[in-house]
Amino acid sequence: MYRLVLMLSLLVLSHYVAAVPDATDRQLQRELSRILKKQKVELNEILVPEKYNLMGKYYRFVNPGTQMRAKYIYVGRVNTYRSSGEKNNTKANAEYFDYFILYDEQKVVLQVRILDYQASHGEMISSPGWLKKFEGHKSSKPLEIGRQVDAISGATISVNKITFDIRQKTLILSEIVK
Repeated sequence: MYRLVLMLSLLVLSHYVAAVPDATDRQLQRELSRILKKQKVELNEILVPEKYNLMGKYYRFVNPGTQMRAKYIYVGRVNTYRSSGEKNNTKANAEYFDYFILYDEQKVVLQVRILDYQASHGEMISSPGWLKKFEGHKSSKPLEIGRQVDAISGATISVNKITFDIRQKTLILSEIVK
């Protein structure tokens, strides 16, 4: 009997938790509203083959206004790991940040924003001034730390992870959307 009550309680709780909107979704809507000057937007998810193994999603803006340059958006998560000396990827060591990339019609990066920074180090990458370095990046251009992207002391892992992720997600978008 105890197990039945416990299982039913967990089922009800999991249904309730699934119904609560994700904080990252609210942050994304708030940021898009601010960036797009309160212009109403609708997003359609772009289906991506499983071989890409994404930790995020691509969307296409539906009926973007003529003043709106953004046509695509990638919303994803980058995992970083604590510097405890362990190299395994267990959940206990996992830290992350959520972010998005806005692209124009030619799949050129318009803007990058950090939505939720949960890692214990490297939050300096959230600075809008530093994130501006990614604007104008396209899949055919190099994106190297120390050249196009500034290194940040104390944020080496975060800088490497987001730079790699932006380069990779831009390339994937150019491959899946022709």
